Amino acid sequence: MTFEEKDIKNLINSLNDPDWDVKNYIEDILVKIGDQAVEPLIAALENRDMDIQKESARALGRIGNKKALEPLIARLNEDNVALRKEVAVAIDKIVDKGRTPK
Repeated sequence: MTFEEKDIKNLINSLNDPDWDVKNYIEDILVKIGDQAVEPLIAALENRDMDIQKESARALGRIGNKKALEPLIARLNEDNVALRKEVAVAIDKIVDKGRTPK
């Protein structure tokens, strides 16, 4: 199933919902969309809304696409500690996903 970019962007813009259940549900949908959501999620790392940035980083980590590594690494110098934490966790998940078990 493919999604229109505008629909993915609308989902991403809803990541600032104050209800954590709604945020988690939207994140789950974006993760299920998978690689098609990666570019819009990367763009959302630059959003003015901190919740959208954090939730986008979290979704990118769960998707695990290596395209997100460089933009995530660039966000490690953010002033906001909560955002830096989400970015670091996302990077770790992507790197772990790429490792082969011994």
